Amino acid sequence: MQDFIQALFDFSFKDFITKRLISVLYGIGVGILGLASLFLVFSDFSIGSLLGGLIFFAVATISLRIWLEVIIILFAIEENTRGLRKLKTEEQDQLHQQ
Repeated sequence: MQDFIQALFDFSFKDFITKRLISVLYGIGVGILGLASLFLVFSDFSIGSLLGGLIFFAVATISLRIWLEVIIILFAIEENTRGLRKLKTEEQDQLHQQ
């Protein structure tokens, strides 16, 4: 918890909190989509609205998951790039020391 608070107030943005919050955001999003689907079903209760609510929930949940995974991928690219840059800097330092 203390690491999260430190990352939250890290004005240099060296540590990202997004990867820590993604699962919470997904849970909140699925909950909101579930409530929206129930609203669609009960606003005009019929077989069509039940099917429409289920389809809406499935498509919206899949879309939410894809977007959140894209965000995670972008952060993974950043972490890998940072690691490669660090390795390259260490290699250059070793070459200069020789």
